Amino acid sequence: MNNKSNYTRVVEILKADNKTLERAMQLSPEDANEFQEALDYNNAVIKASQSIIKAIDIVGEADKKAAANDKQASGKKRAAELKEKANNTPKDPTPAPEPAKAEVNTDIDINELFG
Repeated sequence: MNNKSNYTRVVEILKADNKTLERAMQLSPEDANEFQEALDYNNAVIKASQSIIKAIDIVGEADKKAAANDKQASGKKRAAELKEKANNTPKDPTPAPEPAKAEVNTDIDINELFG
């Protein structure tokens, strides 16, 4: 919220400047119109800065709520995925079928093969 601190500083500086302008209006009444214009301008900038600070606060709160809701929704989604995965896995795994044994003809005489 660096912007917020900048606007806060602007408000503080302008309020101090307003005190100076008011004092200058008392000391130099012939320049009072000029000082009044500056005072009016400063007040407008102060009001705008305060509105921006308020807007930053509102948006910041909304962003925090949205992030919390996203995190909560993400957690619920993850929990649902885990639950679904748990429901989709078989409870008792079925055993793999045993490989078929090759039949060996043992009636052949070895001497006939090489003879």
